[in-house]
Amino acid sequence: MGVALLLEYLGTVLVVGWMWLRHGQRPHRLTAIGSAIALGGLALILDVFGDNHLDPVGVLWGLGAAIGLAVFFVMSARDDNNLPPITVAGGGMAVGAAALLALGAVGALPMHATFGTVEFAGHRTSWLVPVLGLSLVAAAFSYVAGISAARRLGARLSSFVGADRGGLRGASRLGPAG
Repeated sequence: MGVALLLEYLGTVLVVGWMWLRHGQRPHRLTAIGSAIALGGLALILDVFGDNHLDPVGVLWGLGAAIGLAVFFVMSARDDNNLPPITVAGGGMAVGAAALLALGAVGALPMHATFGTVEFAGHRTSWLVPVLGLSLVAAAFSYVAGISAARRLGARLSSFVGADRGGLRGASRLGPAG
């Protein structure tokens, strides 16, 4: 899982490259040095020059996550479409939900749920409590706040801030830092 997370955070370097190639925003020297150090550190940790046993499928998933993270920051930073952050976040979540439902419908993703009481924060409670908490606080609020911040900071800076926040403190999240 550590390798996949490291590959995912290549998304910040992809944002720098995208902003340079597509928009002509040449990175400052410090940004280029930071990106080079990030790539070098990744190469050392992945042991690309040694005898490693990386799963090619896992590497592809990690690179796909890097592209997804880069797209998230670039799309979130766009404010020329006049869409409120809640609309952008909702649209992204709707696409994700549709993809999960499609995978479940064809049997590629097991889909089952129980609706009994659960243990949450040391107490028995309805399953709705953690689901609403995850849906509203961990997803909706976080994504809207992240998109709002990305619009103020720009794609490049928000990708580095988001990578620092998500990568150094929380290695167990499932989606892009928002």
